[in-house]
Amino acid sequence: MATTLTGTWELTTEHPTSSYGAPVLVNRATGDGYGPGDIVKCCPSWGFMPAADAVRRMAKTAELDDEGRDAIARFCRQCPDQGDDATRAREYLRLAVTTETGRDALRELGFGSIIDAPDKGDDASTVRIADAVAKRLCKTYRL
Repeated sequence: MATTLTGTWELTTEHPTSSYGAPVLVNRATGDGYGPGDIVKCCPSWGFMPAADAVRRMAKTAELDDEGRDAIARFCRQCPDQGDDATRAREYLRLAVTTETGRDALRELGFGSIIDAPDKGDDASTVRIADAVAKRLCKTYRL
């Protein structure tokens, strides 16, 4: 099963990272597969976001049949909403600082001094970095 979302992106169960019939988001140009919680940049103008959010966005313009809509629902269902926007944002930040792609995205957004600060690579450091980014975002946008 493969559902084309854009010229480059598809949902498929025919990729090595798919397990138990769960669809994964695949970049057809690179062959890389992503789960719904992975941080991706599907389009340069979109920036980085969780793959489930990117799939929801691509689905708005994709020509989908019933099988495609079902694949999108099964993909996104693996990564349910996690509370209010502030809680979800903090969790996305914590996820972002644990991946190199996420760290690159935060550097692009001007958080290089926080991201590149020495840390121990443990859970406490991840939380500290995510909290520092969140604090600066709240101050900048008066949240």
